[in-house]
Amino acid sequence: IMVNLNYQGKKIDFAIPFRSRLSSKTPKDEYKSLPPRPNTPKHCAHGLHYTKMFPIKKQFFVKFNVNENNKYYQKVFNIIERDISEITRHAQKVVNDYEAGIKSPYTPNWENIINTYFDEIE
Repeated sequence: IMVNLNYQGKKIDFAIPFRSRLSSKTPKDEYKSLPPRPNTPKHCAHGLHYTKMFPIKKQFFVKFNVNENNKYYQKVFNIIERDISEITRHAQKVVNDYEAGIKSPYTPNWENIINTYFDEIE
């Protein structure tokens, strides 16, 4: 999903990826838990993985089309819509921690992404 967050004093779009193979050892505050997908292994969790989120420009957005008859995705997107404020607050905390030098070794290098794909932060 995409959220617009404050980073380096600017508003930046971030993508928070879905992950279906989150280890049971992954700290619960690193992801938003969602119902497991049919192919999610029993020992793994499914959710939005804050640790793996990254800045993205609108030109790279790819819409995720959901078949209205797919009950699983309807359930997941209803949860996201219901909890979007909580998701955004948690993602902003991750950004604030990143700026303070507190980040997971698994977090993408946002400066590298911005320097490569952004002309400048607007």
